[in-house]
Amino acid sequence: MEAAALLAFFTVMLLVAWLMEPSSLDRATSSFFTSCQERRLWSWTLAVVPAIFASLGPAQTFAAALRARNLLRLSFVLVLFLAAGFTISEMLASTPWPA
Repeated sequence: MEAAALLAFFTVMLLVAWLMEPSSLDRATSSFFTSCQERRLWSWTLAVVPAIFASLGPAQTFAAALRARNLLRLSFVLVLFLAAGFTISEMLASTPWPA
């Protein structure tokens, strides 16, 4: 399982590097896509979905280790508050404030 996760990780890293190349964002190489933006979005989808599935195995191992140390609830609540804090800070940063 670890070899498959490592292979998926390197595949995603190569796809991200290819997607971030400026020249690949400017042109559509196939008539299948209607625009460069659509091609880029589908490429990101093809990179992210395998990464999510590749992370399921290590996530179960990590959750079992946290559960054995009785830290699963604490870590869940901590991540929940971090995500809420990040979301609120991004909302405040994007809100136009009066001068």
